[in-house]
Amino acid sequence: MTELFTRWGLIMINPVQQPVRQLSREVFYQTIKLAPKIDQQLQLTSQIIMEKFIPQVQGEEGKAHLFIYINGERNALYFRKGLFCSREGSMAWTPDELAGLAMNKPEMFSPMLCLGQLFRKH
Repeated sequence: MTELFTRWGLIMINPVQQPVRQLSREVFYQTIKLAPKIDQQLQLTSQIIMEKFIPQVQGEEGKAHLFIYINGERNALYFRKGLFCSREGSMAWTPDELAGLAMNKPEMFSPMLCLGQLFRKH
């Protein structure tokens, strides 16, 4: 890649490094605070798109569109009955607990596909 851009220069950033995650903590925080609304809008948009096309991102009710890393494993987050939890429900957090983690330990989070562009722009 650097060879292709030798003439102009290229900056490569690893998005999983802690300093980069620190820059994303506010976006993680807002994503957690707005998760139900984000999911609702994505579900609605998917329904409209499905009338004419096959959407690239399939909606799944309650999906928070974030991953959390626990013991080195990436776990999808869902919002169910007022709590954030893993897919199978073995781990759970209140919205305030998870928002606090996002601000204090943003390296524990990564965005799912549909939010990736938002993080790259931030």
